[in-house]
Amino acid sequence: MLAATESPATPPPAAFISVLGTCPLYLDEVKHFLTLCPELSLGWFQEGCLVAFIIGSLWDQERLTQESLTLHRPGGHTAHLHVLAVHHACRRQGKGSTLMRRYLQHLGSQPAVSRAALMCEDRLVPFYQGFGFSPVGPCAITLGSLAFTELQCSMRGHASRRRNSGC
Repeated sequence: MLAATESPATPPPAAFISVLGTCPLYLDEVKHFLTLCPELSLGWFQEGCLVAFIIGSLWDQERLTQESLTLHRPGGHTAHLHVLAVHHACRRQGKGSTLMRRYLQHLGSQPAVSRAALMCEDRLVPFYQGFGFSPVGPCAITLGSLAFTELQCSMRGHASRRRNSGC
């Protein structure tokens, strides 16, 4: 899911507007997670400008729930990836894929994180499967009439891939 906006009443910045046309994560929520758990987020800066980012938090249940959209559970072992956003001018350049690969390597080096979970539109499932995510079924979370697939990925082996990847 791609988006970051200032508030529900404020139009989204064009740079990170959702591909869905909706805004599942607002700027206040991004700041909230960056304050609570900065180690679970990653950004790509180019010439001093943020061009892509991933925002995550910890979750402590088997599956994602409506609560997982806004809560960080420090005792959890699942990294919930809330958003992968790429500036519209930088899309189709491999930045999202590179950032996701590095993010998973980063998570794999954190002993408390045993897996990652996310929700996405069905058409994005193949993209995430390319990083080792597997669909676990329909997500319990909906946004309006939109439904999502929940995917999970084991973090075993991701830290060792970093050592051999040249990243």
